[in-house]
Amino acid sequence: MQASRWIYATLGIALTGAVLHLSGLAACLEYLLSDVFLATAERAPDPSIVIVEIDNASLERIGRWPWSRAIHAEFVDLAQRAGAKSVGFDIAFAEPDAADLNGDAIFAATLARSDRVVLPVFVKRDETGIPWESRPLPRLAVAARLGRVDVPIDRDGLVRRTIEDHRNPALRATTFANAAWEASKEPASPGDPAHPAKERPHYEERLIPFCSFNGRFSRLSFADVIADPGQAAFLRERIVLVGVTAPRLASGLLVPGKGSPRMLSGIEVQAHVLNAIKQGSLVRAAGWVLDATAAVLALVVMVDVMVFMRAPRWVNATVAATLVVCGLVPALLLLKNIWLSPALPILILTTGYATWWWLYPRTTERLIQPFRSHPDVTRQSSEDAFVMHNEDGLHVEQDDGHGKSNLDLQMDLAHAIERNELLLHYQPQIDVTGGRVVGVEALIRWQHPRLGLLGPDRIIPVAEAADLIIATDDWVAHTAAHQLAAWRKSDFPLLTMSINVSNRQLLRTDLVTLAKHIIDESDTGRGELIFEVTERMLIHDPDQCAKTIAAIRGIGIGVSIDDFGTGYSSLAHLQNLTVDQIKIDQSFIQLLPDDHGGAATVQAVLNMARTLGIPTVAEGVETRAQLEWLRAQHCEKVQGYLYSRPVAASELPDLINAIQNRMTLAQAIAEK
Repeated sequence: MQASRWIYATLGIALTGAVLHLSGLAACLEYLLSDVFLATAERAPDPSIVIVEIDNASLERIGRWPWSRAIHAEFVDLAQRAGAKSVGFDIAFAEPDAADLNGDAIFAATLARSDRVVLPVFVKRDETGIPWESRPLPRLAVAARLGRVDVPIDRDGLVRRTIEDHRNPALRATTFANAAWEASKEPASPGDPAHPAKERPHYEERLIPFCSFNGRFSRLSFADVIADPGQAAFLRERIVLVGVTAPRLASGLLVPGKGSPRMLSGIEVQAHVLNAIKQGSLVRAAGWVLDATAAVLALVVMVDVMVFMRAPRWVNATVAATLVVCGLVPALLLLKNIWLSPALPILILTTGYATWWWLYPRTTERLIQPFRSHPDVTRQSSEDAFVMHNEDGLHVEQDDGHGKSNLDLQMDLAHAIERNELLLHYQPQIDVTGGRVVGVEALIRWQHPRLGLLGPDRIIPVAEAADLIIATDDWVAHTAAHQLAAWRKSDFPLLTMSINVSNRQLLRTDLVTLAKHIIDESDTGRGELIFEVTERMLIHDPDQCAKTIAAIRGIGIGVSIDDFGTGYSSLAHLQNLTVDQIKIDQSFIQLLPDDHGGAATVQAVLNMARTLGIPTVAEGVETRAQLEWLRAQHCEKVQGYLYSRPVAASELPDLINAIQNRMTLAQAIAEK
């Protein structure tokens, strides 16, 4: 009996797993899991890799595409003289130069003088589906190294893998990124018989660990390098990848990103592959043996549970199997750069769970049904509690309402704006010298119908997880600006309004347009709005942040660096930025004045800001001793519970009057 149940359970789960695999559901889960695991590690682009873009500016300055090959030859000469390690062109050279009859000869001669140039090979298929290599013109191919630029696209339209495939004798070239990497290390000419080509793997498939969302490779415009030899000096000791990024010529490729896919040009994808090769972080598949072993182990666990039909056994087995899968996958990934696919084991576990959940109560009912009509057994069971009439025998804890899941909160937040559940509270900022209220910071609150008033520490993570952070930031900015305008119309003393800007918001390409629209719509004056950006944002992508900050300040919005001191900024970082204010993080203020380490840190920040002429705000001031210490160190403004908690807009006028009157009274007493 037990043997037959084992057989039936095994066949049932195996058949279900096969159906899920053939239907593509296993592949979809595989994509999702690999994206999640690979995105957990923050990877930075290697500074020795530089992309030279054939962008819109290059097309406008140099002329109609395609260009003469002589222009590419000129670029190779410039890069060679500058000391570039290698140069890779992701540009097709399969047809003769139509723009310049001598272009191919000039380019070929230039390539022959260099031993570090890689030209692309494109894999195509004939009518029967057999692959073949579309190579550059013979005179160019013989003078350069060759690399295949094609990358496989998965079922969901995303690029995740790079493949070395030499199973077909017609496919001889290595990958483009690998060729560029080898060219940067090997000074010998590719045709030199003393240096034969390296033996390639028969077939090798690797996952690409893309750099983090904020990571950008160094870039130069092709036209700038040609026009300004000084730009070429930047190529020294770098691997140079040349490709088209102009939208009218290049179609992008979708690659995994945190939360949602992102679009990259072909040359950017090659840069990410090269980056992984250089850092030794390309992820190798574990292989069918290990994948099958993991699937079989999951199958054995589930069959054992289904055969014996015991709830405690199910719980223990599921927890153990889940821990093994969840622990083994990241361990292999982090330690060995090996990807053990958890998709099939997880599908087997979930399928087995669903089957068990459906089968267990029915089997229990079938087994106890004969005893319900037997009087002796019923009486005995009544006295000894022998029979449990609970359908599944599981104990379920009561929900006390405090375990609101993030998923539910995400769904609630999507409707919170239209239901007017979001609101802003305002915390005043005080001028230390005069004791006047000179500004407020807008802080989001959520009046949840069941959970009560929620603060930013609950709202922001939910908004980021639900991909609602942009919409939330927009609501805060519009609401705060209109509130400031309303105060001004009611003869309320003019204040500065500080608004927190998230990382996603700062990286938006249309942020400046949005900010200008807010100014025009609310009719706020120049310098009245201040965008607060965290220090960590500026370190992740300093160049892009500097451009965005300059543009924001250009339209009359101030910029403040929030939480300063927590992101390891330096004087060099601040010198590259033009900001209106620095906010010292409250974690340093709370221990003042007794903590010598914290005091030294705050004093260093104040001195640095004073050197650069940037005003400072200390947040989290709660005691008179902290205030007096900050006043002695010439900190300009403070903010914290010493003066007030964040309050609703209706309470702010009375609060400000109370603060002003209190300071006036204190000054009068001091003068006496």
